[in-house]
Amino acid sequence: MLISLDNAAFSFGGNLIFSGVTFAVNEGERVGLIGANGEGKTTLIRLITGEYAPDSGTVSKKNGIKIGCLEQSGGLHRLCCIKKFKQLFGGKVLEPEHMF
Repeated sequence: MLISLDNAAFSFGGNLIFSGVTFAVNEGERVGLIGANGEGKTTLIRLITGEYAPDSGTVSKKNGIKIGCLEQSGGLHRLCCIKKFKQLFGGKVLEPEHMF
């Protein structure tokens, strides 16, 4: 297990964003988040990265794991974001000319 959530709930400004979220991501698995705007995708990622804490339930990560996340913002050039990601987390990341 790399990441797991067990019965996680999160509210923002008194509004329940989600509750009862339980899942695990294991080594070798690939995961995608799909949902409409405002459905809690970014909030879920922020729970996983530790930026937010759940109101209830637990978020667990394998010891020593590094989690990288590129924010969806229009203020930075894509190449800048990729280079920053590589700098922070290492590993191989495809350059833009090889991505599409």
